[in-house]
Amino acid sequence: MPKSVEEIKAEIQENIDELINLYADLEDDGWQIPEIIHFTFQAGIKLIKAVDDVQDVPGEQKKEVVVSAVKDIYTEISPDIPIVPEPFETWLENFLLDSILPTFIDFQVRRAKEDGGS
Repeated sequence: MPKSVEEIKAEIQENIDELINLYADLEDDGWQIPEIIHFTFQAGIKLIKAVDDVQDVPGEQKKEVVVSAVKDIYTEISPDIPIVPEPFETWLENFLLDSILPTFIDFQVRRAKEDGGS
């Protein structure tokens, strides 16, 4: 049975809270590029699962919701990449969120369909 909008909103908020808590754990040890990429992909996976059962919404719109939510989380936590100076840090963050993340989402959705998912 498809999830209601309220159920999806609650699940997304739970995922956001969990991801922000994960950030707090990583922040203690310092962010490095692999941790930032891992965090971004984990956020994407969790949010893909949250919107997966939404009916009557095209896949491209679902992807936009996931990317937007991950960007919001990323903005909220604002990780600092210690070894990368500005303006390269901003470029790297934009590349990760605007290019790599959408491609990763497409890959995850395609893989789920090939594995017999929705």
